[in-house]
Amino acid sequence: MSMLIEAYLSRLECELRERGVADPRIIDEVREHLVDAVEASLRRGLSTEAAEREALVRFGPPETIAAAFFSTSDSMPNRPGIVLSSLGGVLRGNPLHPRQYHVSSNLSRLLESTLQDLRVGARILWQAPAFSGTIALLIALIVGTNSSAFSILHGLISKPAPGINAAALVMLGAVRAEGMPTPEDSYSNYLDYAAEARTVQPLAAFGFERMTLGLKDGTYAVEATLVSENYFDVLDVRLARGRHFDAAANEARPLQAIVSYRVWEQQFNGDEDIIGRPVILNGHGAEIVGVAPPQFRGVTFTEYTDVWVPFRSYAIASGAPELITDRLDARVIGVGRLAAGATVRRAQAEFQTISRRMEQAYPKTNKGLSIGVAPYTVGALGPVARLAPVLFALLTVISIVALVIVCLNVTNLMLARAAARQRDVAIRQSLGASRGRIFRQQLAESIVISLAGAVAAMLVAMWLPQMVIRLLPPNRAGVRLAPDLTADAQVLVYTAVLSLIAAFAFTALPALRIRRVELVESLRASAPTMAPGRLRMSRALVVVQVALAVVLLTSAGLAYRSLALADTVDLRFDKRNLLLVTVRATASAPMRERNQLRLGPLLERARAIAGVAAVSFASAPGAAFATPVRTSSADDPMTVDSKMVGPDYMRVLGLAPLAGREVGEDRDRPSGPRVAAINANLAAALWPDRSPIGQRLLVGDDREPVEIVGVVPDGILGTFRAGSRSRFVLFAASQNRALPVETTFYIRHTAKLDQIAPAIRAAFKDVDPQTAVVYMRTMETEVQTLTAGMRLVDAVLSVFAVVCVLVAVIGLYAIVAYTVRSRSRDFGIRLALGATRADVVQLVLGESVLMAGIGLVAGLALTAAAGQVFRTLLVGVTPTDPATFATVLAIVGGLALLAAYVPAWRIAHADPARTLRQE
Repeated sequence: MSMLIEAYLSRLECELRERGVADPRIIDEVREHLVDAVEASLRRGLSTEAAEREALVRFGPPETIAAAFFSTSDSMPNRPGIVLSSLGGVLRGNPLHPRQYHVSSNLSRLLESTLQDLRVGARILWQAPAFSGTIALLIALIVGTNSSAFSILHGLISKPAPGINAAALVMLGAVRAEGMPTPEDSYSNYLDYAAEARTVQPLAAFGFERMTLGLKDGTYAVEATLVSENYFDVLDVRLARGRHFDAAANEARPLQAIVSYRVWEQQFNGDEDIIGRPVILNGHGAEIVGVAPPQFRGVTFTEYTDVWVPFRSYAIASGAPELITDRLDARVIGVGRLAAGATVRRAQAEFQTISRRMEQAYPKTNKGLSIGVAPYTVGALGPVARLAPVLFALLTVISIVALVIVCLNVTNLMLARAAARQRDVAIRQSLGASRGRIFRQQLAESIVISLAGAVAAMLVAMWLPQMVIRLLPPNRAGVRLAPDLTADAQVLVYTAVLSLIAAFAFTALPALRIRRVELVESLRASAPTMAPGRLRMSRALVVVQVALAVVLLTSAGLAYRSLALADTVDLRFDKRNLLLVTVRATASAPMRERNQLRLGPLLERARAIAGVAAVSFASAPGAAFATPVRTSSADDPMTVDSKMVGPDYMRVLGLAPLAGREVGEDRDRPSGPRVAAINANLAAALWPDRSPIGQRLLVGDDREPVEIVGVVPDGILGTFRAGSRSRFVLFAASQNRALPVETTFYIRHTAKLDQIAPAIRAAFKDVDPQTAVVYMRTMETEVQTLTAGMRLVDAVLSVFAVVCVLVAVIGLYAIVAYTVRSRSRDFGIRLALGATRADVVQLVLGESVLMAGIGLVAGLALTAAAGQVFRTLLVGVTPTDPATFATVLAIVGGLALLAAYVPAWRIAHADPARTLRQE
């Protein structure tokens, strides 16, 4: 290198030193750029001296380059990235402005220091595996459980059903004048919507029906869906076998049917020649034209369809045109796909216009009816969607409470760790580390722990919903629902956000405490101690998390007590040895009379089976019809539940009438006066001052007179809720003009269930081969089915409560253990001066019991106050149920004593001399 360039570089080095930028790599970088420029000039034919002068002129004076690297505060950082990026602009003739360089330098320095903090934080935490693992486990438990609950709700409400192309798919819901959206509408209205709508094209319709499927080996009850012919086309479902429905209905042709993949495998053994196979559906000939794909069961969450049949063809074959002509027969759900360029808002506006036009055209049936349009999901517009706001609100409250508990607990652990590292922090500050840098270091440690916890939480969020699917009981037909509860991107983002919130929440308080560290005092201390203010804060955090855990545990206890009472109190009869057998005849109109006549032979045949003590029939438990009734002196009707019952219904249940007699006896003939029995609640409401026996009850809109012949106990009709004020009427089935096509036989048996069940099925088949057994179940199973919703709530609360109580106990143990450790010198002196081990244990337990006691009292008070909000959801218990409160007090109190006793026992049995030597 020539003397000319060396002199230039020397001047540049002096200029940089004067400006406080002393980094030899800058000189080296400039030298390399000058050499490259000179070599480029030499290749163009210039002499060496001319090439060097041209390069120096193009670079500019050394003062200009030095000014570009001038920093108003810090010196040039020891960062190769900054040197290279800055020189790249300077040597291209675009030197950085000093302020621009300063910002760029600070950002780069902050980024590199953050990465360094993360590495150091990971190394520190690796050296304390117990501490790090505990915090990561706490985060995984709370965040993972929250994410699992969110994933379950997300799968039940927001996702499409399997096998459906949900892009641009919408659902239509009828909205009556009272404003309650329901998915069902009439098929006639659907036809008008499909003809007039332009924003939703094409539009399909479907409705649910149970049918009988007749095969060579017998008749089976199947779940059917009546659909418009374009149903599978609109959903974009590709069949596993066969074709979609033909658009034209023909009375001369048999019914078309598409069967589910499950039915194809189970009933037809996966026969490849299934297409064109003749079957009998509800007594009518049908032809199988296709097989649905394995994953497809229907549009909504609760569907498990076995066979799909066209609406119009079924109405023609059944001789029931009212299925497609009656605008009051609301059994159809609409689903369609948005046209190109259409939006949900535009579709909603169009359907509002169509609704108003139809209201004017059909005022008797469509008055006050409008149509809602919603993006399609598996729970859109259905009962699950209506519960969605409540479920999400419940999840949000539980999530916040659980997250606060874990943040308080981890904050306590971090405070204790910060106190233990107080001397280390003071040394770092004395050596020049800023408090901001120490804050970032603690934040980095928290982020590392949170990342570990988030990974574990994501594993929990992916595993727990799959376990829930396996634990879901099968429905009455024995089919296990399999909703898509897998954790998708939304669930993983939710998990990550909760983990970050937890990280910042439990980092802020310990980091802020750093600002109050006194350097001289901390450096003078020979052992870590906890300041009185910090100790009070940690104890307050323990009190808060114990209180919140008590709230969840008490709520779960109230739900469990409510569920237990719902299982037993209101039934008033023995559930054991009671078999329910639901049978179905064909649903065609000519068969209704036959349905009436077949019950007698079935009843007699069942009575003749060995091991059967008593038999009757009625509608299924939980199934009742809303019926308006009134007395002759009342103007306004009272809506009650009603059901048809056969002879000896009360005797089969093991109950006796409170007054009068049963209905359904031989004297209750079809041609005789109509009679009924009412429950005690209804009797007290209608005739509070006299006996209802012999009184007249006007039933229905036509006010048909019915004589009251008996009063029965409350709780035997469908409610299964302790403390329920249900009101119902029992009518004699023999006086009913047309029984429903499904009837449930109540069979009280003395033989074993595995002997009775096949005998009943065989006997019914012998009496009437076309009568299908829909399902058999015990009364215990039926009660569990009817209380499944409450069980789900109880399970969710129980899981959260157990996790939160464990977290609170861990927090109490952590604060007691650290308090004992920080006061080990004090305890050693006490023991050395003659204090007994029992005295030390008593001292530690006294402080711990005080913290847990305050938390218990506060938690029970919060539960009592919050219980007034969900009082209506409780069954048979009050929000201040003494048994529940006493149980929670015993559980939390016992765990708190155990958590405090372990560190107390350790310090009490430590050698005082060794403790004092260590101090």
